[in-house]
Amino acid sequence: MFSQLYELSLISTVFLLVVIGVCLLNLYFRFAHSQYGRQSDTSFLTAYLNDGARGEFDTGHLVERALPGARLFFNAYLPLNDGYTELDVVAVHTSGCYVFESKNYSGWIFGNSSDIKWTQSLNRHTKCRFYNPIRQNSTHVKVLVTESGVEISKIIPVVVFSERCELKKLTLNLNDIVLKRSDLSRWLSNRSSLSILDDEEVSRLCKILETSVGRSNEFKLLHANKVAEKNAH
Repeated sequence: MFSQLYELSLISTVFLLVVIGVCLLNLYFRFAHSQYGRQSDTSFLTAYLNDGARGEFDTGHLVERALPGARLFFNAYLPLNDGYTELDVVAVHTSGCYVFESKNYSGWIFGNSSDIKWTQSLNRHTKCRFYNPIRQNSTHVKVLVTESGVEISKIIPVVVFSERCELKKLTLNLNDIVLKRSDLSRWLSNRSSLSILDDEEVSRLCKILETSVGRSNEFKLLHANKVAEKNAH
């Protein structure tokens, strides 16, 4: 009896390990064959375990599926004043240049287009303030317009929140695009057949963005410290 129970337990354990292994392999191949995996120096484990990296990877994965042929750029640093500004995810496609500000947050989200800060409420006693992502992305778009010369109407800022949050109360302007990631594919698919950018504009944007990604870890750390110092004042 003990022997039979032991064998059954062993078989169950082996089966579970095989299932976990297959799932991990599937996730790894999904990562390795994505534009994020090929372009970023972020490791497979970091892409799945770090909230920020996971949000960018998941957003990029959805964009690749919704906009076939799109060129994606992750963590692009463009010059701004005496430093740089970081664009989380940019997709260049004939239907437009999409600048995504990724917020892989949980909890309830409150905000107004004109507010400087928005609020993330995790529970009754825990609330966090963060810079208005619409304002943040507006800066990104203006910098990209300056660098590329492409009309601002052809560059579309999109704020993307995680499925884990609830957009509890947002007061937005008509042109503001704030989505949960679960709604992103449908929104992009509805635009995929549009002809907004010509071949020359696509090429120009890609050349600028190609030189803006792949920064060293030292560069990224220096930029992060400058942002933290600025936000502290």
